[in-house]
Amino acid sequence: MKIATVQKKIKKVGPKLLSAFLFLCLSALNNTAVQASPDIDASPIDIDSFHFDIENYTVNNVAIAHQTGSDNSVNAYQSGVENELLIKQIGLANAFSTEQIGTQNTIMGEQIGELNIVYILQNGTLNKASVQQNGYSNSADISQHGYQNQALVIQNGNYNAALVEQSGSNLTSTITQHGNHQQVSVRQLQ
Repeated sequence: MKIATVQKKIKKVGPKLLSAFLFLCLSALNNTAVQASPDIDASPIDIDSFHFDIENYTVNNVAIAHQTGSDNSVNAYQSGVENELLIKQIGLANAFSTEQIGTQNTIMGEQIGELNIVYILQNGTLNKASVQQNGYSNSADISQHGYQNQALVIQNGNYNAALVEQSGSNLTSTITQHGNHQQVSVRQLQ
């Protein structure tokens, strides 16, 4: 999407809805994407249905998404070196799916609510992934391929499930669960 088109859309929806703009694609060096749902008092729109798609390419990209409400989701794709992705979701039925390809990538996520789903795929070197979930019926799936990757999953509540698959060397996986009927599976291949 061209910058001029994005600027026209931002002017059309107004500054209060700028943070709710639904698609952002960055394809250059040192880019940052920041998206957050508006405050409840910011506008009369339905904040329970925001879906963010974030795509970062090349080097030194950062993507940040914050959502409040229910039925929110984030789909993110990053390619390159030293990418970071920070996601925080509060509400019901939130989900985020991320894919990072490259070196020194970091994914962090925090979900509070019910029925949250996390899917993380990392390829490359020195990648880190972290997921924290609070509520019930949460699911976390982390797949890492490369060198010196780390994964951490912390879940609180009922009916949570965690799956971590790592291939490479010097990989670390830590899972902490609190609640009932939770499942965990860790698979590490050298």
